[in-house]
Amino acid sequence: MKKEKKSINLKWMVLAVAIACTFFFVLVFIGFEVQKDLIPNSFPLMQGHEQAIGLQKHE
Repeated sequence: MKKEKKSINLKWMVLAVAIACTFFFVLVFIGFEVQKDLIPNSFPLMQGHEQAIGLQKHE
């Protein structure tokens, strides 16, 4: 019984870690894709983008 409980707990731990890692990588990937698409166009968060958009607006 003890071995079965440990193996079940280990399976759930591995499954949880796998899901967490997958979810984390998906979030990071989506985050980078969204930053590529949105930040230069609409809401710049980096000074480089702000300066570039500021120069474009002044011109």
